[in-house]
Parts: sequence; C-alpha cells; structure tokens
Amino acid sequence: GQDKQYVANVGGKRYQVVEQHYALTPERSGTIELPALLFRGTALDLRDPNSFFNRGRQISARSEAITLDVRGQPADWPADKPWLPAASLILQDESDLPATVHVGDAITRTIRMQAQGLGYAQLPELQLPAITTADVYPDKSDTRTRDDGTWLFGERVRKFAIVPRTAGSLTVPGISVSWWNTQTDRIETAQLPERTIEVLPAVAG
Repeated sequence: GQDKQYVANVGGKRYQVVEQHYALTPERSGTIELPALLFRGTALDLRDPNSFFNRGRQISARSEAITLDVRGQPADWPADKPWLPAASLILQDESDLPATVHVGDAITRTIRMQAQGLGYAQLPELQLPAITTADVYPDKSDTRTRDDGTWLFGERVRKFAIVPRTAGSLTVPGISVSWWNTQTDRIETAQLPERTIEVLPAVAG
C-alpha cells in the first residue's frame, strides 16, 4: 500500500515514522512464518554541525518474526465453485431496464461485484447465462483494487448488451455467486433476481 509518514513521541523522544502496509495472500494451507524485518541506517548527531559530513554511527533494528496458521479450504465447499474467502461480498445490479422494448432494441444490464479482503484478480469473471430468445454481448470488465489501510477491496463491473430476437416475454436470468464468509466461517450466496421485460414487435420501416 501507500507509505504513511508522520511524527510520533516515544519515551520522550521525537521520531519521524515511515509506515508500510502489506497484503499477504497465502497459496497453501499450513504454517507460514513471516521473517523478521531488518533495518540498517546511520545515526547523526544533530548537535554537531559537521555530523552530516561524518560517517555517523551505524544503527540497526529488527522486528519479531510472525507465525501464521493458514486453514485449508472447508470440506463442504462445492468442488465446481471457485474458492472465494472474503470478509464480505456484494453483488449489485446497476441496470435501469425498461418495462418494454421492441425486437432489435439493445438493452444494457450492468453488474457490480465487490469483495472485502480480495484483490480484483481473485474474483471470478461475471457471466450472464445464455438467453434463447435474445443475443447477449458482454463488454470487457472494469476492474480495480483499492485499500483503506486495513482491507483490500477488489471490484469487477461488467456490462451486457441484450438484443431480443422475438416478441413476447423476455426473462433476463439472475446471477448467483457463492463465497466463504471468513467472519462467520460459513458458505453464503450473493444473488441477483431475474428480470422480465415485455418485447414488442419490431417497428415497421
């Protein structure tokens, strides 16, 4: 993430602080050790006007190593679903679909998926099931990953152009995404309902 710089008073001394945040994604279950971080630098005596030109005093600092226990994928997770462990996952339909259209008119459905605790590359591509009475043309997904200093938020937004071929009732299918809630340790499903649009015959001429 972005470096943070600020001033802190510790033990009566004033320190210039540079803070760095890292997002770690384990690739396998088991024990992972994050090694200690080592800092080396030079301390200058600010009371000595010539200290900048001297070599100064070599200093170092070391953090403690951290051990993490990475749990495996739950046994009850569906084998045909991509593994999606997240603190939260939101599926939104941002479409303003009309109640009626004519044959050949293009309508657009816009779907947004956002997951807390995952980057966009870890999210599955959004897919709209085929429609027997219409042609579906998906756009390329808009993606991004942002962080608030504590969490990563991955996001995918995809638009689908739907062009009905026959008059009658057109059902735009719903979408569902299964994910593992890391806060409650259980499987959940984010769903968008299907939508129904009345398709009128093509306009003459």
